[in-house]
Amino acid sequence: MSRQRRNFSAKFKSDLVIELLNGEKDLNSLASENSIQPNLLRNWKKEFLDNASIVFDDKREDNMKEKLSIERKEKAEYAKKVAQLTMQVDWLKKNLKKFADLTTRVNLVQNLLTTKEMTASTGADLLDINRTSIYYKTVPVSKEELFCKAIIDKLHTDNPAWGARQMSAQLKLRGYLVGRRKARRYMVEMGIDSIYPKINLSKRMQKAKACPYLLRNAVIDRPNQAWSIDNNIYPD
Repeated sequence: MSRQRRNFSAKFKSDLVIELLNGEKDLNSLASENSIQPNLLRNWKKEFLDNASIVFDDKREDNMKEKLSIERKEKAEYAKKVAQLTMQVDWLKKNLKKFADLTTRVNLVQNLLTTKEMTASTGADLLDINRTSIYYKTVPVSKEELFCKAIIDKLHTDNPAWGARQMSAQLKLRGYLVGRRKARRYMVEMGIDSIYPKINLSKRMQKAKACPYLLRNAVIDRPNQAWSIDNNIYPD
């Protein structure tokens, strides 16, 4: 069983040294009464006498002020460095998304699991990704899903107006139990969207240029001053 180390306060040490200097008790008896080693008490006495001159030092207050001033400067420098590093980290996190995709950032954090340069949670926070994505392993696409997507691609080519409901019905006729939502997911992953008339077809495109009527307020008072043309299209 390990022995617990004793800690002595400064007041306890000074009281014992002063009592020893008074000469009423010798060093060994005083150490025995307080259950300490004589050498330890001897060291306390030496340290006490070596530092006794500090009490009468006139420059003690000036030294203390100088020390406090140096500490304040060091703290200010540390705070400045911390603020600068924080700003740099924020700038890197903001611009990293523009130049590194999610897969690259995930791979960088996954390397930390091997190199142990820093914790994975810290790396994920710096690269602004979810920590759970580090441990995620992609599941390969099943053959059934590939077959279903191939059928949807062919059906969409032949019938571009068919939506997810019709695709689901066609897949079920071919023996694949694919619901409407799964069929819709397949179509979204393949970038397929059914073609059908959209709403507001009669509204003019906002980006189309509307040319003004230049003869609205013009006064036509002589021959060949203005010409007009009729571009009506007659059906066959």
